[in-house]
Amino acid sequence: MVQRPGRVVVLALAFLLAACAAQVATPRPSDSPSASATPTATPRPTNALSDVVYLRSVGPGGVANILAIDARTGATLRTLPDGSASSDRSTLLATEEANGATKTLVRRLDLGSGHELGSFMLDGTYHALWTDGGQTALSRDGHHLALSIYPYQENGAWVTGFRVVDADTGTTEATLDLKGQSTFGFVAMSPDGRSLFLNQFGEGVTTMRVFDIPSSTLLPAPAIAGVRKQGGFRPPPVFSRDGRWMFSLDAGAPGNCTSFDGPRCTPSADEQPYVFALDLVSRRMLSAPLPIEQRSTDFEKYLLWSVAVAPNAATVYAINPALGVIDEVDAQQMTVRRSPAARSCRRTVTGFTRPRTKGSRSSTPWISRRVRSGRATANSTRLRSPSTASGCTRSATPAARSRSSRRATAQSSASSRSPRSVRRSSASTARGNALSR
Repeated sequence: MVQRPGRVVVLALAFLLAACAAQVATPRPSDSPSASATPTATPRPTNALSDVVYLRSVGPGGVANILAIDARTGATLRTLPDGSASSDRSTLLATEEANGATKTLVRRLDLGSGHELGSFMLDGTYHALWTDGGQTALSRDGHHLALSIYPYQENGAWVTGFRVVDADTGTTEATLDLKGQSTFGFVAMSPDGRSLFLNQFGEGVTTMRVFDIPSSTLLPAPAIAGVRKQGGFRPPPVFSRDGRWMFSLDAGAPGNCTSFDGPRCTPSADEQPYVFALDLVSRRMLSAPLPIEQRSTDFEKYLLWSVAVAPNAATVYAINPALGVIDEVDAQQMTVRRSPAARSCRRTVTGFTRPRTKGSRSSTPWISRRVRSGRATANSTRLRSPSTASGCTRSATPAARSRSSRRATAQSSASSRSPRSVRRSSASTARGNALSR
């Protein structure tokens, strides 16, 4: 009976320590939950802003819809009509044909739920404008909306039309009706809703133009300071966070310069690739030329250019994985900070070079297992000559030529020796290598 209180005290301390341990192990509500290998029994509610991916899908007959897809499961949550999304992705201005395709109904929808918030009617048939990069013709402040008709031919001429309306009331702010041998495509809209940038296609050249919305006037090309005609392929542009700057790249026009080691060939200005930045507010274009060696005549590689911009819009990256190129461009000075040096052809297989490690004795390039085992297929890596692998040059430096001549001399002298002397020399070399190891 004397020891019982002590046991009670020990048990009480044990329960107290267990409770403290349970409090330490249990995460507080403010802490981030740790990753779990098994999914939770009851999934958390979907956040319409961060857990839903919106995709624009173009089906048969050119009918476009916007699909809201659950980012975790991939399931389609809802289907919305085609339209222009606001910059904060909170609302959607959807366009639909009405009254026998003689009018256009514009409905304002809540993008998270699909509920209608308002609508207005326009005379004529118009559709929403999109770029390949997902940019719409709704100003960043959400007050100005640009729409377009589908281009069609009439008496041998192309008819194109644009209309800019007040996104809240539907009041027409400006109209642009064009008829001629050129067609026009949407590029971007300034964040203040005063400028609509268009590409003019026709007569073998693509020129960027700007439609001044307040005066309802299509300005001539020189109205964009520093504008350059499109020389080659341009990937989808990217934009700064404030929507003022648009960044893209021109891959350069194919020219007659196919070798830079033989007879010199001076490329024209439109053949050289370049990165450009377009100020959508002040209507000026700045460009930074890229090395002429990055202009590819391989059509598949030519189309693999893309651009990316840093969050602060201070750096732009021009990327082409097929060419092994990542150019870093100062977006404020429009100068190339870093660019990959010209690659050597001696250790290159289909454009990829295996770096020589410390202490390695071989400069054999990396080869896929299928090629190494003799089971080469159409999709496997193949050894190619320097003239066809990544555009490398055939010419060699004087040092390389001297090394080649020494190797050729050594091979010829080895072949002139008798087989017995060759075997004796090989055995001594093997013993020397074993001793050195």
